[in-house]
Amino acid sequence: MNERTFRFPAGWEWLQLRQPFAEDLHQQSTDARDDVQSQLERLPSVPSRVKRTTIDKPSEGAASTTDLAHKREQLRHEQAQERLLAMKQRMPECSAWLDDCFERSANHIVVHRLETGDPLLYGTLLVQLSDDNKDMQPLRYWVTANQLITIHEDWRLSIRAQQPPWNIQLEQCKSGGEALATLMSVVLDQLHHGLDSFEKKLIEQEQTLRSRDQQIERMNLLFDCRYDLLHWQRLFVPVNELHNALKEAFAAGTLITSESYTRLQHKLERIDTLIQTYVRELDTLIAMGEAASTQRGNDTLKVLANVILLLIPTIVVGALWGMNIRSLPYMNERWSFPAICVVDLIITTIIWLLLWRAHWVGHSPSPPSPAADAGSKLTENSLDSTDGLSRSRSRSRRHSGKKSSKELETDRPAASLTMMKLPDPNAIDKPRSRQ
Repeated sequence: MNERTFRFPAGWEWLQLRQPFAEDLHQQSTDARDDVQSQLERLPSVPSRVKRTTIDKPSEGAASTTDLAHKREQLRHEQAQERLLAMKQRMPECSAWLDDCFERSANHIVVHRLETGDPLLYGTLLVQLSDDNKDMQPLRYWVTANQLITIHEDWRLSIRAQQPPWNIQLEQCKSGGEALATLMSVVLDQLHHGLDSFEKKLIEQEQTLRSRDQQIERMNLLFDCRYDLLHWQRLFVPVNELHNALKEAFAAGTLITSESYTRLQHKLERIDTLIQTYVRELDTLIAMGEAASTQRGNDTLKVLANVILLLIPTIVVGALWGMNIRSLPYMNERWSFPAICVVDLIITTIIWLLLWRAHWVGHSPSPPSPAADAGSKLTENSLDSTDGLSRSRSRSRRHSGKKSSKELETDRPAASLTMMKLPDPNAIDKPRSRQ
């Protein structure tokens, strides 16, 4: 059993265990089976059924190898049980957790209390310690106010927690709950790094989605991105649940107001915002891809329908001339077949012209955008206002001889104010009578 104990100035301690008890037993049993398999592979091969006349007894070498492996496995099992018993005697409050934790390899959280009434939190959390999505390991934890016990499959998470800035933050923690919150921040660092890599991949997909070539492969890549985001969401949800469990277990203490818990809460909010943003972006990209695929399918059906409409006259003529009837009019005339072909061509041309006029074939003009409509209306209004100003100026020039100089000076500011006012777009420009 590998064991490390760290004591901190605030009075709490962190006990780290690596592959103890049942984990050792499982690993050693696997090693024993591998030894037996290697011994069996070195034995001579079994003859075929045709050559065998009697049932051969197993050789003494194979039997001795199997017995040796079985005894080795049994010895290791006994050693594991002894280490487990010693750990239970040293920490009797953890005995129930030690019996149950190795059977759980999925996310599990329990909020409980000790016999003394102190809050207790224990469970299992699946964490990813590298860029490989398959590198998932269970982190088993047992937390009280004065103690944090963790069981690791390797020391990577423990080594990261002992490096800056996490070692400084652990030194500032005042309880085991704050230490677990800091440890969750270490776990979230890898998750945030994975989301950064996912963001680069998503940006590449957004740029390549503009191209119409290999659209099916683009959609498959978008679905792959969606699966990757689901993987990060599955890692984020248990950490968020553990954050809420910490708040539930140590609500009466100072954990909620501590710096480590507040920092964990802000980091969770930041990652949750990123995930929700990526979800909306992916849904938008997938919806755009599906809309583009539907539009292309509609265009294809439209082309096929146009082709069928254009071929209907030819099909009708072919059906009429292909009937097994001898009394068709003008059947024996030489000009009958060319005349029918000309009539067929004329009808097909008329149908094509009707389709072109209805914008079913050819390039149909794109509808004007709302911005263009607003611009055209504004231009028309400005022209109307300019016309109205020119008319008012002409009338003022006609009557300028009848007005005094003071009236002209009074009219100048009014005219400038009139030019600054915008005309009402709903007003109707009625014809003005000349005076």
